[in-house]
Amino acid sequence: MVPVDRQGRMRAERLPRLAGPSIVCAQAGKVNTGAFDPFTELCERAHRDGAWVHVDSAFGLWAQAAPDFRHLCAGVNQADSWATDARK
Repeated sequence: MVPVDRQGRMRAERLPRLAGPSIVCAQAGKVNTGAFDPFTELCERAHRDGAWVHVDSAFGLWAQAAPDFRHLCAGVNQADSWATDARK
């Protein structure tokens, strides 16, 4: 479990050290708040411990297509995998 802020974003600085096979599943555009997890920090910390980082981005990854919202996806390119949904 990773503590979150009021918008539901993971607090990367509170990600515990990971041991053994691990996956960190971050979100791009949380369903209830629209918030984006801090991908750069999460990827750095997870990869430090050998974990895989997956980004659930059913609708949020599309923010990269809009210059005004592209910053929300900063660091998402450091993730090992992503999932998106073109119908959303």
